[in-house]
Amino acid sequence: MLIPMAMPLLVFCGIGLFGLVFKFVLEQMERARVRSVLDRYVSRNVAELVLTESDEFEKALLGQRRWVTALFSDIRGFTTMTEGSVPEELVEQLNEYFYKMVDAVLAADGTLQQFIGDAIMAIWGNTHTLEPAAGAYQAVRTALAMQAALAELNARWAGNPSRRQYRIGIGVNHGEVIVGSLGHPRRMEFTTIGDGINTAARLETATQYFGGVILVGEAVESLTRDKFHYRRVGLIRFKGKTKAIEVYTPLGERGAALPGWVEGYHGAIGLYRQREFERAEAAFEAASAEMGGEDCLCEMYLKRCREYIAAAPAADWDGAWTLTEK
Repeated sequence: MLIPMAMPLLVFCGIGLFGLVFKFVLEQMERARVRSVLDRYVSRNVAELVLTESDEFEKALLGQRRWVTALFSDIRGFTTMTEGSVPEELVEQLNEYFYKMVDAVLAADGTLQQFIGDAIMAIWGNTHTLEPAAGAYQAVRTALAMQAALAELNARWAGNPSRRQYRIGIGVNHGEVIVGSLGHPRRMEFTTIGDGINTAARLETATQYFGGVILVGEAVESLTRDKFHYRRVGLIRFKGKTKAIEVYTPLGERGAALPGWVEGYHGAIGLYRQREFERAEAAFEAASAEMGGEDCLCEMYLKRCREYIAAAPAADWDGAWTLTEK
């Protein structure tokens, strides 16, 4: 009885196994198709969360508090560029720029949150739990990579009449935010909001006043000071804020040598905050000379020192730079 039944049983089991394998392959192909579509319209990390951790994604849609590191970058003077540009050339160059900048974000496992015109917003820690120091490190590393990539692009575009030279500003900040789904029932967006995001955007705007390409907040600096060399920019009080925050610009990773002028420059800032303006003036002049020429920050501090030598600041002066624009 067993021998005659063996072949039908093998055929039956084979067909069942084939069906299971066929169904599994179809599901994987459909998952890959959906993933490829999602990757075009939402960040890779968001797509991963939707497809592999649907329960976690459902919770996140309702709103969660998370500690994240945010990066904003923007092209300086881009609105003016659009006025006299050929539309096709402008779009082509902008896509070349976005290709390199987004590659830098994705290589560091960041979430490309959105494009805002010519601006880029990226987040670390909004789609999955990430150690604050790890997220801050990846964000600063990305900012430096974007700076280097833009230098390569500008060198390649030099001499090409259809290409403009781009200058960018980048702001990086770490803080507590709210992650969730916002919008209209017919057009929702998985996004991140909160003061931590606003501060990153304001740091990016502040780069145009302080002559820097990258500005990071004090929380990012404290999380990554063992990884990067930093130059102190100063205390900055943003519009609508009563408390000033310490702001820095990264000089490079710790493996590189620290420039010799940094110690003298930081000493000059200490004298400036102690109201020793004459000594601070001499220290800033020495630091500027050691840098080999004019330096925007040194010039700003020198101007302030000379003003305060002529007329002392108020008794409640704290040495902060107050920005009047958002």
